[in-house]
Amino acid sequence: MKVTVFGSGYVGLVTGVCLVKVGNAMLATKISFMNELTNLAELLGADIEQVRNGIGSDSRIGYSFIYPGCGYGGSCFPKDVKALERTAQQKAIKPNC
Repeated sequence: MKVTVFGSGYVGLVTGVCLVKVGNAMLATKISFMNELTNLAELLGADIEQVRNGIGSDSRIGYSFIYPGCGYGGSCFPKDVKALERTAQQKAIKPNC
């Protein structure tokens, strides 16, 4: 069975599910990281808006999902992050940190 996801063309079902979950986890990571940077900037006395605008101007990062806020929520982001974590644990993958 082939599916199409995010304009990636037709991919296998497992790859398609992986694309969705990884995409949502990546966006959740950007949100979480920006919130942590906001806390650090506050402690350092740095202007987080200037930092955000500076890193957002880098085309590799962009401005999407780099606004500090209350975190991420909704029905997909938390579920997909947990699903990836659970899958990694089931496959005995250990984080490199």
